[in-house]
Amino acid sequence: MTVLSAGSLLIGKPIQNSYLDMAEDEFEIMAVFRQGEVLLPHPDTVLREGDRILVVTTPRARAHLAQPVAVQEYVPIRKMT
Repeated sequence: MTVLSAGSLLIGKPIQNSYLDMAEDEFEIMAVFRQGEVLLPHPDTVLREGDRILVVTTPRARAHLAQPVAVQEYVPIRKMT
């Protein structure tokens, strides 16, 4: 789980645009936690500063994804082999 901070390239645009902008990376935003609510993301969901997002990704893509996400916190859930 990561927290979107100011400067994140993901903030203020629909999730579908993030997928297009980072098409070479394998990732999926599974849930958005915002102000005590859990949102199931849709392609048109717009991310905001402070959103916590649950992302499923490959180890290779995680490093690349961390830059545009501007992560405040990273909590690994479980490593899968």
